[in-house]
Amino acid sequence: MKTLEATSFLYALVELLNEKGLISIDELDERKKHVAERLVKVFIESGIGLLYQDLKRTSTLSNKKLM
Repeated sequence: MKTLEATSFLYALVELLNEKGLISIDELDERKKHVAERLVKVFIESGIGLLYQDLKRTSTLSNKKLM
């Protein structure tokens, strides 16, 4: 239930900021990609296990576990 609550909060926040002209969805999507890449590097370097979807693959979604 907390995941739904957190997701709803973030969506509402993004929508409000977009409506007020403070951010654009395109800018946010681009920043999200850069942050995700940075976090993957941090997780790999720290040895934390990570499971993520490779969205660059168009035929099927794949999961990779990095250690």
